[in-house]
Amino acid sequence: MRIVYSQVSTAAQSLLRQRRILAEAGLLVRTEGVAEGFRPADGVLLFEDPATTSKIPALERPAFGHLAAAAHPGDALTVSELFRLCRDLVDIHNVRNWCAARGVALRVLSGPLSNFHDLAANDATTALIINVLTAVGQFQRDLQN
Repeated sequence: MRIVYSQVSTAAQSLLRQRRILAEAGLLVRTEGVAEGFRPADGVLLFEDPATTSKIPALERPAFGHLAAAAHPGDALTVSELFRLCRDLVDIHNVRNWCAARGVALRVLSGPLSNFHDLAANDATTALIINVLTAVGQFQRDLQN
């Protein structure tokens, strides 16, 4: 099963950009006549956490809880961008560990980690790249705050 997760932090933000990226990957299908209308493609489960602060760890968000109940070994969890799922090193490691423990692949469609087939893979190269890039992302976020 292909599982898709999206999240925005405030009610003022929109899921539209993420939905477009997911649609370009064939995971969502545009619904005619609706401004932000997309539906999951066949064989895709969609979970969204609109207006859920990124200060809540991914594994504790409401939609992620539903996702966790639906996920099975061999499934693939896909997000448009890593920082829509996780915001810091601890969170990405927790999600990677969660995926690895359940046999769920983790894929990102855009950004520096989009070339990895499975970010939850347990190999040294994947771990190194994730640690470096998420540390840079955390640094950038800390500077902004």
